[in-house]
Amino acid sequence: MHSVISAAISTEILYDNMKQVVLKRAPVSSNSIWNSQFEDFFNYYGFIPRLCRPYRPQTKGKIENSVGFVKRDFLLGSEFCSFSDLNFQAQKWLARINSTVHGTTNEIPLERLKEEGLRDYNAVPPYHNIHSRFVFIDNRFYDAIITTYQAAITFE
Repeated sequence: MHSVISAAISTEILYDNMKQVVLKRAPVSSNSIWNSQFEDFFNYYGFIPRLCRPYRPQTKGKIENSVGFVKRDFLLGSEFCSFSDLNFQAQKWLARINSTVHGTTNEIPLERLKEEGLRDYNAVPPYHNIHSRFVFIDNRFYDAIITTYQAAITFE
């Protein structure tokens, strides 16, 4: 879902230690053995991936909380007639969410974003190593992202 990716590209992004990201974790993230497809992806967009420390739930919680927030506040109860509709609704949701004061930082995300000097996401051509397939489950329309290195699809 392109629109849930922020409108800018951070220089560093925190990831969990899953096979789709890292094959062998080293004490220092940059020394890890990356999944070659993921390495191609982060090199293309020019960011540095950082890995959560194993057995440190407070770090992983930062990732899980973001995913949970999107599921609860945007996806739960929503209906989409197409992938384009999902993106359109996500853009509207992001505009609303990013214009209100954040509970932790007490800042408005769009204003803080301007100060951080991140690269504009729209200025980077799309990454074309991802293939999209639409699926229907329980009368709901989903866009399942299938990559060349991960063919299994799971829905929660």
